[in-house]
Formats: sequence, structure tokens, C-alpha cells
Amino acid sequence: MFCKRVIYLNWGNIPPLEFDFGPINLFSGGNGSGKTTAADGLQSLMTAAHENLFTYNPGQDETTQRGRGGKQVRTLASYVLGCDDGSYARPQACDGYVAGIFHPTEGEGGETFTAVMCVRAHLDSAGASRQARQDELLFLIIPNQQLCLQDFLREDPAGQMVVPLPDIAHRLKRQFGSDAVEIYDKKGPYLRRLYGAFRGFPGAVSDREAKHAARTFANFMAYKPVKSISAFVEREILEPKDLSEDIRQVSELMKTIHSMDEETQAIQRVLENLDVAQGHADAYIANWLAYCVGQYCELSRQVWVKQQGYLGIKDQQRLNVEAIGQTERDIQDNAGLKRAANSQLVDLAAQRRGIAALRDKDQLEQELETCEQNLVASARSLLEQEPQFAHNYQAIRQLQQSLKTSSLGVEIPALESKALNLLIANLLKGPEDSGLDMPQLMTKDWVGIGALEHKLEQVKQLDRHHSDLALALHSAERSSGPRSIRDQVLTLSNDRQRQLSQSKERHERKQVEIQRLEHNKINYPPHVEAALQAINKQCPDARAAVLCDFVEIIDPKWQMAIEGYMGGARFAIIVEPHYEAEAIRVVRGMKGGRNNARVIQGEKAQRDAAKITLAQDSIVELMEFDHKIVEYYLQASYGSVLRVQDEEGLRRTRRGVTSAGLGSGMMPIWCLARVRASERWRRSARS
Repeated sequence: MFCKRVIYLNWGNIPPLEFDFGPINLFSGGNGSGKTTAADGLQSLMTAAHENLFTYNPGQDETTQRGRGGKQVRTLASYVLGCDDGSYARPQACDGYVAGIFHPTEGEGGETFTAVMCVRAHLDSAGASRQARQDELLFLIIPNQQLCLQDFLREDPAGQMVVPLPDIAHRLKRQFGSDAVEIYDKKGPYLRRLYGAFRGFPGAVSDREAKHAARTFANFMAYKPVKSISAFVEREILEPKDLSEDIRQVSELMKTIHSMDEETQAIQRVLENLDVAQGHADAYIANWLAYCVGQYCELSRQVWVKQQGYLGIKDQQRLNVEAIGQTERDIQDNAGLKRAANSQLVDLAAQRRGIAALRDKDQLEQELETCEQNLVASARSLLEQEPQFAHNYQAIRQLQQSLKTSSLGVEIPALESKALNLLIANLLKGPEDSGLDMPQLMTKDWVGIGALEHKLEQVKQLDRHHSDLALALHSAERSSGPRSIRDQVLTLSNDRQRQLSQSKERHERKQVEIQRLEHNKINYPPHVEAALQAINKQCPDARAAVLCDFVEIIDPKWQMAIEGYMGGARFAIIVEPHYEAEAIRVVRGMKGGRNNARVIQGEKAQRDAAKITLAQDSIVELMEFDHKIVEYYLQASYGSVLRVQDEEGLRRTRRGVTSAGLGSGMMPIWCLARVRASERWRRSARS
């Protein structure tokens, strides 16, 4: 195995980056450039920062790990906080990561894997001098995967942020699968598994072999003062019999050749750039000349077109002036002719008034025009009512068919009355419309109106039938109840619409539950769902989640009993510890009244869990956790709940539960409620 790449994030004063290694690697640089820091990061990863296996290399002129001329001793926490001569680049609590990507060499049977060291530290300012304190240490091994720097960063509105240590394992599990990430919170198991992976084993090696290999690596990485590159090559690489003088000469020659090669390449690049620039300049000049010639030609064309247009407009102006003169002369001639025609018209009107038959004809024509205007005005309402007859006929036919095919008569007895059915039958026996040809009525020259009067009488009779039926449907006096038939039907329709709407809502809720189960998502209670959305909206950094998403009961036999015993506590909400007070304020301030959602006190749960020891046969032994706060909370709250075999054992147990669904707490014994499938634990619902 060889280390192909190392990732540093919040380690010493090294910026976040990735180092790619080759078969032979040499760290060089001035004092304080980070050589020792980089080497210590790799050493910490390979030895799990085990105090009995390694010692941090002293830097610069330091020869011992303690003393250091008044400087502080290098520690894992000081590296994470970026300590340099008592100054800290990251004075706030932060997380640091060192990851190594290892590949098998040719002939080895192992697989590529990634090892990660995760450290959380803070700066303690309580004493006379500030001290870096380590809060948490976690190790990860991801077989068959090659991580990169972006796997430890997350996008944030303020930019890229480091993934917090409590979330890194969960994030990698989502990315590569829950079985692809191995988590170790102890140094011994991590070292055994690490060197087992180096051996190509699927499991771990013995503790003795792992520590021996780690100690050997630490000795190899021990601090060795190097005065010069030549001395280092002479002592560490070449055989003792090699000639150092020849090596120094070759080294100088290689430096000279390398420098000359770089200068030659630089000159060649400059010449190539000059050739390219010359070509671009020639092309630019040619294009500019072509552009100027084109602009000149276009402007010349526009001048010629505008000149031709100007000449055409001048010719048209001359023709318009001549036409205006001719028109004025014609107007004067026509005015004289008009005066002569008016005189003749006056003479003819005077002659017409002297003839009696012509006067009667004028009077009759005037009366005929008045009657036609009255007919048009009166026929407007008839024209508006004409389509209503056909519409009413079709509506009554549909009403009769609906009464025959439905049970409306049972809920509205008035629809079954003989009087109403008689009116409907009489109306359906008649014509569908008035039968009037309105265009013919308006344009025909009526000499005798007998046929028209008969037709209008039939229309009046049809109108009475329609009016009687409308009155029977809309009048409360004609129905058997206090309301009209129309109002009763409308009320019944509204009730049916409301029932349909409620059925649709229930159907949609069931569909949502089905989709949640199909997508492996637990159906939270409504008040928990509402509280979760409110917290994530107002405090997105709190990263609110539900307790049941991080717990799995590994024994199906006890699953229903344990979930029933915990009840609503399964849906307690988990937030970042410093957001707990803000989260409960958000829940209390939600609209719509009181919300019963709970927010877990993470830090208090951790303190309480540290004080107790799990009882034998505790239900917590059957749980697996993906979140430390959840583990602390359940240990503190349910660590004393025991698994018992039957009711007799339950009778003597202070807090206990049977697999059959019986539980005891404090004094009483009760039957546990059955948990719906949509509200089970996350993984159980998935299965």
C-alpha cells in the first residue's frame, strides 16, 4: 500500500488543500513553511495520535518536545486551532480533518480505501494562558472509496463551510451508503482495522501487530535534523560508499540545465506569442480597412437614394399644386350648379303641396315608418326569450330523467308530487320552442294578420306553461316544506359537494401517506411536522430533525412493544445544542394555538447519560443509533426500562415491557398502544 493523496482541512496553518504523493516525496521549504505540520498530520492519521506510539516532531530549531524556548507543546487540539507561538488562527471552536487515500502497489491484493481523522477542539481561556482543549475525536474508514476535499465542505449562503464533526459520518453514509462507512470512536479498534486494510484483510489485525506497525511508522517519521539536501541524500538515500562530491556536482549541473531549459521554454513561448500577435495585428488591419471601405460604400448609397427621393418628392409637390388649383376651380363651378338646383327643388315642393293624393301618401309613409320602429322595439324582448324556451325544454327533460334514475325524491318529497309531475308532462308534450321565424316576422309585408294572431296565442299558452313550472320550482308556497324546491335541491347539492370535498381531502391525505411509505419516509404527526417546518424556516442552522430518524430496533420481536412504550417520545425534535432555547421559542410562538412538539435537551441528556449504567436486559441494548444526542437521550430516559418475559415478571419490575405489548412504569401496568405502520422507526418503515 502507498499513500496516493492526503487532505488537510483546518490543520495547523495549512490552507484547505489536497497533496498528491508519488513513489518518492520530499518536503522542502523555509522555517515555518509547514513541513513539520504536514508530516505530523500524516503521522497522526497513521498512529491515531496514540500517546504511547508517537511524538510530534519539533519544528524549526526545537530539539525537545517540552520547553521549546518558552513555546507551547504541540498537541492535536493546537493543530486544529492553528496555534503558532501562542497565537491561534481559529480561536473559536472548530472541526479539523486529516484524510489519507491509500492504493495497493503492484502485486498487492488489497483494495483502495480512505482513512479520516476527525477532531473537534476549543480554546480554553480560563487560566493564566490560553490552552487548546480537545472535545471529540472520531476515526472513519471508507473502503473502496476515494474522498476529495469537497466531501468535507458544504454549500452555505455565506460560501463554503466545513461540515461539522457530528454530521460528517451521516453525510458520508448518505453519499456512499450506510454500510460503506466504518466509524471508530476508540483509537485501538481504529488502528487494528487500519493496518488490517493495509494487509488487504476485510477485518482487523491483532492489537499487538497494529501497535507495532504504528510505532515503526512513528520511528520512521521521527525528527531528523537536515542541514542540506545533499547531506540528506547522502545519509538517507545513497549507500555510504557513494561519492557525495559527484552528487553535488551533478546536482548543480541539473539545476543549471533545468534553469536553461526553463529559459529556453520561456523564450520559445515569447516568440510564439509574438508570431500570434503579428498575425492578429495583420488580420485586424485588413478587417479595419475592409470595414472602412464598406462604410464608405454604404454611406454613398444612402446619399444617392435620399437624393432620388428628394427629386421625386419635388415632382409630386408640383403635381399637387396643380391639382389643388384645378379642384378650387371645380368647387366654384359646382357651387353655382348647387344654387340653381336648390331653386328648382323649392319650386317643385311648392307645386307638390297643391295635390291632395300626394299629401296623403306622405302621411301614410310616415305612419308606416313609425309602426315599423315600434315593431322592432317590441320584438326585442321576444327575440331574447326565444332561446330560453328551448333551453327550458332541455332542462325539464334532464330533470325528468334524473328523477327516474336517482333517489332525489326520497330526500326531497316535493319532487315526487303529482302536481309537479303533471306540469312537467304537459310541458314535454308541447313544442320545444315557439316556432316563430323571427327573420320572416320582421321582414314580411303582412296584409292579413289572422295567422299571426293565432301563432302568438300559441306562444302565450307555451309561456304560461313555462311560468307555472318555474313558479312551482322557485316558490316556497307551492312546495310541501318551508323552502322552495329549488332551494332544497341547492342545499342538497351543497351538502353533496361538501361531502365530496371531504372525501377528496381524505383521499389526498391517504395518498400522501402512501407516497411517504413508498419513499421510505416516516409519516410524522401533524404537530411535529408543523414544528419541524417552522424551526427549519426560522433557524436553518439548527438542523432540526426527528428522533425516530436516527434509531433502529435490531430485534423485530421487540419492535412494536418498545415503540408502543415510548409513544410520542419517538417524535421528539433534535437541534444543535446552542439552538435548543431558540427552537422551543419558535414552537411556542407558532400560530393556531398550543403545539405539543418536544425539543430534546442534548447537553443535559449527555450529562445524565454519563452518570448512569445501563441495566442488564435494558431495551436500549436492542437499539442502534446514528446520532450521539439521540443515544444519550434514550440512555438517560429509557436505560432503566427492562425486557421481561411475561406478566408475572412485569409485576415485579419497576419499569419494564414484554414482547406481547404490556408495560409497567412507576406502579401501574398497562397495555401498549399499537403503532401505525406509517409512524414506525425510519428503517423499520423502510423494510
